[in-house]
Amino acid sequence: MPRTRQIELRTPARQTNNEVIKTVIRLKQDNPKMTAADIARSVGRDRSSVTRALKRYGMDTKRVTQYSAFKADILAGIQDKILISIDDDKIAKASLKDSAIAFGILDDKERLERGKATKIVELSDIVELIDKEERQKLVQVKPGEYSVS
Repeated sequence: MPRTRQIELRTPARQTNNEVIKTVIRLKQDNPKMTAADIARSVGRDRSSVTRALKRYGMDTKRVTQYSAFKADILAGIQDKILISIDDDKIAKASLKDSAIAFGILDDKERLERGKATKIVELSDIVELIDKEERQKLVQVKPGEYSVS
């Protein structure tokens, strides 16, 4: 009988502490709504160890979960604070570059809110796309049928 090479797989129990911590952090970053208990099951550790690791690296699971649930409202509140803090004096003191950038961003966001285009598209590109789709429809044939193009 031929000898087979043994490959050592690292099970959660055999992972180093650093490997487990990296996995815990990656799981939380990739899945913000994943609970500490879910992560603990995934890495084969207890929930309190996962919670400690996340807190040590600034990833408070409760705070992250709450942020995910209320992200739009939190961002709207921050936008409101920023908007209120902008006054005529600050606008006057802004550099030309900063003013131009702010104008571009605000123009883009206004157009988006009004349902207007935020990107310039060549009419010829649209016509070409429609022509291509129409040609594909005309050329499609069922098996056993013939088409003259």
